[in-house]
Amino acid sequence: MGLLAVTALAGSAHAAAQTTNPHPPRVVSPPPPVYIPPPPINTAAPGKTSLEEEIARWGAAPAQAATPAILLDKKEAKALRRKRNQDREQCLNSEKLRVWMATPKLEACDRVLAMAADASEGWDMRARLLQGRAVSLLSLDGDRLAIAALDESDAIGEAAHDSLFDLGVGLGNDMLRAYAMNRLGKADEAREILGRIRAARPYAASVVASADLIEVAAIDRTAMHARLAERIAIDPDALRIIFLVDLLDGRLREADAAGEQISLTEPKMRGGWKMIGGLDPVQQVEREMVFQGLRAYVAAALGDMARADQLSKDTRTLVSDYIGEDPRNEQQRRISNIRVKEYLARVESSKGMLAIATGFDTIIGLRREVAGLTPKQLAERVTPLSSPGMLPALVEMLRQIRGPEQAEATATADLITREVVGNIMTLEAGDLGMLLPKAEALDDIPKFASAASKWLFSDGSGWSQAKEGDGSIRTVRYETLVGSRAMMEEMALLAAAQLAREEGKDGFVILSNRTFARQTTTTGWGGSSTYSSGFESQARIQLVDSANPPAPFTDQTARVITVSQIERDLQPRYDRYMAAKEALRQAKKVRD
Repeated sequence: MGLLAVTALAGSAHAAAQTTNPHPPRVVSPPPPVYIPPPPINTAAPGKTSLEEEIARWGAAPAQAATPAILLDKKEAKALRRKRNQDREQCLNSEKLRVWMATPKLEACDRVLAMAADASEGWDMRARLLQGRAVSLLSLDGDRLAIAALDESDAIGEAAHDSLFDLGVGLGNDMLRAYAMNRLGKADEAREILGRIRAARPYAASVVASADLIEVAAIDRTAMHARLAERIAIDPDALRIIFLVDLLDGRLREADAAGEQISLTEPKMRGGWKMIGGLDPVQQVEREMVFQGLRAYVAAALGDMARADQLSKDTRTLVSDYIGEDPRNEQQRRISNIRVKEYLARVESSKGMLAIATGFDTIIGLRREVAGLTPKQLAERVTPLSSPGMLPALVEMLRQIRGPEQAEATATADLITREVVGNIMTLEAGDLGMLLPKAEALDDIPKFASAASKWLFSDGSGWSQAKEGDGSIRTVRYETLVGSRAMMEEMALLAAAQLAREEGKDGFVILSNRTFARQTTTTGWGGSSTYSSGFESQARIQLVDSANPPAPFTDQTARVITVSQIERDLQPRYDRYMAAKEALRQAKKVRD
């Protein structure tokens, strides 16, 4: 019934996206769900192999060679450098690791680990390579040997006393360690490690979400609601999953409360940039229609027909707003043929939208009589509708069937719910590299300032904003060419806190947010080229007085992030980074 399609409503906004620039750059916490959880996925039997057996199969991490006393000639040195770079990139590649790729990746890591250190790669390169080795070993079920690699990686960071290592590579090591510990039968220790990860960077949504996914997908899916509810303040997209699962479980009041808080309006992109791989205009409208239709269904199921009717009306308004006015009705001497063609294309594409609206009207009416139907009769009534977005409502209706087939209907609803949740919260060992925080260094941390203030001597970083209406709602962005995703998420909140302070507010609520890797494409006579442009974090926020927040946050004060929180918990760390950078600059100045 289109399980993957319906989960698009709950898709995370923190999945990495690509952007391109055409010009060159100059809460209410709900109770646990009622579904029956399946066994944890991808779980190996505790102690299935010993460390000695794993070493015999894959070998221990190679010791680093001493710097060679004999220099190679230029041709040999160049070939060695090329091979080293290729192996290093393969080892550090964080994309999805297929099973057949794990052994070649492990071999690439070991070849570089066995080479002499290269000062140009940074003091932490061996630690990062060991982390890459651990990722490979986890895909090969070498859990104990992976932990040994992580321990050696951590020892390098501890010897350096570098807090940036601890919050980057170190947290990634802990994520991998928690995954391995769980597979070795030490779930409680794994949970403790994941708790420390969340506490280390509580304002970095990508870090918290990664720790949550490891816990929910690999250890305990019954923890999903609690984990999602706890991160709503920094990751409001969690509400989308809560709404979906509550509806699937038949928890209508909880679904209604979550739906009230969800905003599908994304942060505003800067001019000249566009999202690659995002929803097109038709998909955006259809997504909002499905969400509004499900909210109308919930309202009707709760007996609030007035609100259900209004939400259904709003759903159809989305279609008329998308179509727009017919340019042929304008009192002009000459109407552009292009505008007419675009209008007619919108009319044609709106037919699918109207089918969605009609379908939800139908199932809202069907909800009143579903108790007297059998599962087969329900299927016959809803099959012509064939919209995957309606699946949560159809599952909820299955739970309302009474009589001799009630048990069968409930079991079917539970099965579908498990499948949907499994699609949302799935994690394989090959996915782990994509979850890990990027390594951070002092040079990567930009000076906190607005992008506009750096226009003359830009370092490719800074914050910007875009106001809506009276300015209480605005998009705040922070961008960097060299920093990490987690760093940009935190610096965007620093910018939000500063803007709130400047506007006389002491808090803000994140309505929606996203952080993505950027790419810039330049085109010329010789063709086009694409290169990395770092990360950008965007948050659509509402500035508030924490003591008197506006609706709907009056009863959701946990969603309010106060300026004092950011100044107490986050600002001092970045102040220390800036002081350390200044000290290094002054020391260099003295030496020079």
